[in-house]
Amino acid sequence: MATATIPHLPVLVIHHILQFLPTKHAIRMSSLCKQWAGLWSSLPVLDFEEEDEHAKFINFVDRCLEIHEKYEHLDKFRLHMRFCSFEDRYKFNKWLGFAVERRVKELDISFSVHTFLGVGLLSALLNAKSITSLNLGP
Repeated sequence: MATATIPHLPVLVIHHILQFLPTKHAIRMSSLCKQWAGLWSSLPVLDFEEEDEHAKFINFVDRCLEIHEKYEHLDKFRLHMRFCSFEDRYKFNKWLGFAVERRVKELDISFSVHTFLGVGLLSALLNAKSITSLNLGP
């Protein structure tokens, strides 16, 4: 049985491919070969979809944002969570602030369960002059 190999591709092509994947999958793809290793961390797109245990998801987002802290801009920040508890609001406001500080262009936030986020969300959005696309969905 022949094994498939990933052809050597220019970094710009790899970046382009990884930008279309949720961050979790982009990280997995980055482990396929040495050329792809770590490239996910320089993407201007962060796409988080809560699939696992809530606490693990919160920690995963925190770790990813820590790694992206050195970058100055984001093209897209997508955060789809099941819910945002009262305890999670601090984290959510921190994540939103992270995106706004990096002059995010596309912001897509939604929760499966109705969640009231209140004044923190509104004040952050009022200061976000870079946003060209905003989706606040269920």
